[in-house]
Parts: sequence; C-alpha cells; structure tokens
Amino acid sequence: MTDSSRLQTAASLWAQDLLADLSSSGPVHLEPDERLWKVYIFRPSTGRATHLEHRIYSKLKPGGHLALVTFAAHRPNGGPPVRSGVARVLDLSREDLGHIIDSIRRQTNAAEDEYHEVDLSHLATWPDQLEYLSQF
Repeated sequence: MTDSSRLQTAASLWAQDLLADLSSSGPVHLEPDERLWKVYIFRPSTGRATHLEHRIYSKLKPGGHLALVTFAAHRPNGGPPVRSGVARVLDLSREDLGHIIDSIRRQTNAAEDEYHEVDLSHLATWPDQLEYLSQF
C-alpha cells in the first residue's frame, strides 16, 4: 500500500467515524436550534496502530454560548470504533474553550501532524455543516 493510499484510507475512516459520532446513536447530539462550532482531534503518533484519538466536538447553542463533548476513540484490531471517557460541558464561553484546547495541546505535546481542527463556525446551518463534513 502506498503512502497516498494509506492517507486516503485513514481520511475515509476518519470521515466515517466523524459521521458516526454525529448520528442519532453517537455521543454528539444537536438540538434543532444548535450547530457544530469546531471539531478538534488529537491523534498521537504512539496510538496510530489502533487509530487512538481524543476528539472534542463543540457546538453553538442559542444565545451564543458553547457546549462540548469530549472522549477517546480507537479501533482495536481494525474493528469498529470504541469510545470511552465521554464527558460533557453544557455551558462555556469561546474563551474558555480556547483555554481548554490550549491546555490539552500543551499536556499532550501534540505535534502539528497530531492535532487537527475543523472549523465549522462559518457554516450557518447543520445541513451545510453535514455536507462539508461528508467531503472529507
């Protein structure tokens, strides 16, 4: 398998996992008047064999405040994703979210290729965001 095909396979798995996280049975739930804000993925090189990731989904709530869902996810033996350590913060400011992300980046010593931020804040509706995410 070439590096290019490995990268394409990894991107496809990531997109599938992302959409599964947002499905009705996944850990991230959006109310009709909410939309995603940003998605953060920390993928340490030491966990790449099992696709170990730390995912943070932030969503914009009515009134401008944010909420987030965070958890670890991995694919043992190449199987379906397993999520653990799910935690939720129901109300936080954009500034607080920035502090949380900065703290995690420092604690994990995440290199540039181990940290990904998907900014969805410029997309006004959930259908627009879903279309954007399906292109990954």
